[in-house]
Amino acid sequence: MTRVSVVIPVYNAHEWVDEAAHSVLNQDHPDLEVIIVDDGSTDPKTIALMENPPWHGVKVIRQDNAGSAAARNAGITAATGDYILPVDADDYIAPTYVSKAAQILDSEPTIGIVYAQAEFMGDATGPWQLPPYSLKLMLTEGIIFATALFRKQDWFTVGGYDETLYFREDHDFWLKIALNALLTNIHESMMFCVG
Repeated sequence: MTRVSVVIPVYNAHEWVDEAAHSVLNQDHPDLEVIIVDDGSTDPKTIALMENPPWHGVKVIRQDNAGSAAARNAGITAATGDYILPVDADDYIAPTYVSKAAQILDSEPTIGIVYAQAEFMGDATGPWQLPPYSLKLMLTEGIIFATALFRKQDWFTVGGYDETLYFREDHDFWLKIALNALLTNIHESMMFCVG
């Protein structure tokens, strides 16, 4: 299977990042790289965690605070995988998500992005029902979470995440990939994957 690089942007998130990192490290995918990008945290507990990370084999990059788009771009720039999976510090993923999603991209060259159903945590519980992919919905709603697998080459092609955006930068990024695919016929569709 193709190598996957997981990028976890962190800003003052010491109370969540350990769970996010463990959910990634517990994946059943055989070739996984994990990069945490500390986006200029100011919280002493997060700083201490980033200076002395407890996770074996995880690369930590530290930068001045520039926003999550810049943190994702920094992690992807350092990534060696052909596929990229951003995972926000307050999210976690099921143990088979990476292998299922990578298998889809490996076997389907017309698929550009693999995203998953999500579940609420905390006060609300249960599934968050996302609709199947459609470009019409993509233009009007954010139907794909930040945690979706994509090809690193597409990140290069569209110029990465827009670092001038501090809100919905992931939606903007998915739209750029979808519209580029439509214009160039690189990918015919996106894919929905329960993982």
